[in-house]
Amino acid sequence: MIRWKKGPFTALKLRVNRGPGPEFLAVDTEPDYVDTVKPAAGQTAVYKYQGIYLICDAEYGQWSDWIEITVTG
Repeated sequence: MIRWKKGPFTALKLRVNRGPGPEFLAVDTEPDYVDTVKPAAGQTAVYKYQGIYLICDAEYGQWSDWIEITVTG
């Protein structure tokens, strides 16, 4: 689960890196975000996530640092 605070913002735009490179993941309008993609049963992987706040459809501020989450299928 990716925990975030909404504050005055409209949404959080997320991207994920599951191996080959970063890709768009979602625009989440209500905290918190749950990524439902898991590795194969019995496998473990490290997923990296990055986010930026949105006000309406405009990005606000800078992309966050990458965070790493270990996920087990």
